[in-house]
This record gives sequence, C-alpha cells and structure tokens, in this order.
Amino acid sequence: MHSWSFDLAVDQDLTDPEGSDALFEAFEGDVTPCMRAGVPYVMCHAEGPDLARAVRSTIERIEAMGLGVRVVHVQVEAQDFTGGA
Repeated sequence: MHSWSFDLAVDQDLTDPEGSDALFEAFEGDVTPCMRAGVPYVMCHAEGPDLARAVRSTIERIEAMGLGVRVVHVQVEAQDFTGGA
C-alpha cells in the first residue's frame, strides 16, 4: 500500500467549524480544509494501491458526507506520482 498526497478543489468553503469537524471525524485527520486565493481546497493524505484509486475513494467519501460538497478539480504534484512506501 502506498501513501499519496493531493489537493481537491471543492465548491464550498469547509473551513468553518461544521465542515472542518465533519472532515476530521470522517477522515481521522487525513484531510485538511483550506482556502487558496479564495478557492476552497481540501489537502488530502490517503493510502491506496495507486494514485487514481486513492483520489477516487477520497472524492467519493467527501461527496457522500451529506454536506452537499462537490469536488471540482484535482491537483497532484509531479513527485507524488511515484507514491511512498
């Protein structure tokens, strides 16, 4: 299993107490809501056999939380394509 880091742009601000608490509880601290240049993001750390599955699983979990959040963009740094042990 590899560890992956990536950012997900979302369609609403989750830095308020309701959003950040819900994310923390659902992901046990593996995701952090933030804002960059007015765009809401979720910084993610996930495990999976490959990057695509880790991203897809995280997106599905965030969108299923009942907050009405939709992921609108995925950002991955080039070095993260190799994964970690």
